[in-house]
Amino acid sequence: MTSQPTDVEIEGAARWFRAGIDALGPQPWARQDLTFPRGACGHAAELLGRYLICKMRSASNATQGGRR
Repeated sequence: MTSQPTDVEIEGAARWFRAGIDALGPQPWARQDLTFPRGACGHAAELLGRYLICKMRSASNATQGGRR
């Protein structure tokens, strides 16, 4: 049985992710001909989704002693 992340945990991870991409600035996005923060919503959303899946899966595995 896996425990579901709370809304607070998801929001915290999303805020941490946003702070990270904000800290990088526009340069990584410009290499892909994207402007950030406006103009990269779709790409940022996909990255956030992947990050949250990995982050929440890792947290779930850690609470279960590494079992899948």
